[in-house]
Amino acid sequence: MNGNLGVGTTSPAAKLDVNGSVKISGSGASMTFPDATVQSTAWNGTTCGGDYAESVDVTGDRKAYEPGDVLVIDRTASDKFAHSTTPYSRLVAGIYSTKPGLTGRRQGRTLTGEEAPMAMLGIVPTKVSAENGAIDVGDLLVSSSTEGFAMKGTDAGRMMGAVIGKAMARLDSGKGVIEVLVSLQ
Repeated sequence: MNGNLGVGTTSPAAKLDVNGSVKISGSGASMTFPDATVQSTAWNGTTCGGDYAESVDVTGDRKAYEPGDVLVIDRTASDKFAHSTTPYSRLVAGIYSTKPGLTGRRQGRTLTGEEAPMAMLGIVPTKVSAENGAIDVGDLLVSSSTEGFAMKGTDAGRMMGAVIGKAMARLDSGKGVIEVLVSLQ
């Protein structure tokens, strides 16, 4: 087709110009913009994930990262992120997202296939450890010494700039995955 297609308009101003509501349905309906700055996916045609994520470059093998990992700014690689490995790290940046509602990408950054969706706001399943005591609903969480895991923060003097978010479920002992309201502080 040459020219512009209009839906609800007699004078389309673009290749596809829709004046009205749009419904996209299917198991993987998505939009990718040519400059790769914004991508969105409708997960089931009616709802989508709820967190805001940034598509970030990670250090090392992308396959070594998985949903729920706590991510930090990598001091050794410019503009990259890595697994957390230090308790109370002020380099904490977010959680590897499972189903972001919106995924952004810094303008001018090309997609390489080595990115991970890092949730920076919203409710996200997160790997947690009870190494600093049992986690209760509402506890503030920080990075732990276990790679990629969060723990309950108890040292108020070290928590400023290290808080990942709030626990939305309990973990009495060991390791697990719980929902976390990501809200970096």
